[in-house]
Amino acid sequence: MRNEPMPSTPEAYRAFLDGFLDEGYTFHGFEPLSERAVVVRHDIDLSPTAALAMAEIEADLGIETTYCFMLTTPAYSLRNNVDLLDEILALGHDIAVHFDTHHYWDDDPGTGVVESAVRIECETLGRLTNATVDTVSFHMPPEWVLGRQYGGFENTYQPRFFGDIDYISDSRQKWRDQSPFDGPIPEQVQILVHPGLWTPENRDMDAIVREIRDERLEEIDRYAAAY
Repeated sequence: MRNEPMPSTPEAYRAFLDGFLDEGYTFHGFEPLSERAVVVRHDIDLSPTAALAMAEIEADLGIETTYCFMLTTPAYSLRNNVDLLDEILALGHDIAVHFDTHHYWDDDPGTGVVESAVRIECETLGRLTNATVDTVSFHMPPEWVLGRQYGGFENTYQPRFFGDIDYISDSRQKWRDQSPFDGPIPEQVQILVHPGLWTPENRDMDAIVREIRDERLEEIDRYAAAY
């Protein structure tokens, strides 16, 4: 597979995945891994619609990945996107929580407090989708969640998925300017992808975020106008 910068387009993402399949890698959830294994996780910070489009690409390739949704973001409403989440599940993917510690605390409140709050969000998402939700990705993770194993759910930043194996992320669309990997492709790797940053037009992140912000402001204006 080619190891070079790529545009943030669905076509480029498909080619990226194809490269792993051509090299004999298998795709896993957050479970025991094979020798040549890829774990793909999606943090849905901006757009559930973009998540579904990416899920369809993966399903077409026979790949199953994990989609992590936020319950506390102002960017979208999960309740308004239940049908979309059901479609992602029907494609064979897993649903998980994208948990924002910054919404609740400034510092580490202690293991038990974190576990309790996370389990509530997992249960809420599970009720919305009629699915078992037991995997959690922390949003903009503080140092105190890294390399840590909690009870009651799988932390995507626990050692066996973060530290014991390689980890790469497309944060801030950095793969447009640099290769995803610095050298040879590792035998085992967790890959974080943000679907909202991948568009057919290869738009830059600032433009994408501005559009979502403007759409949400319009919704607020319509709501406020009723009063």
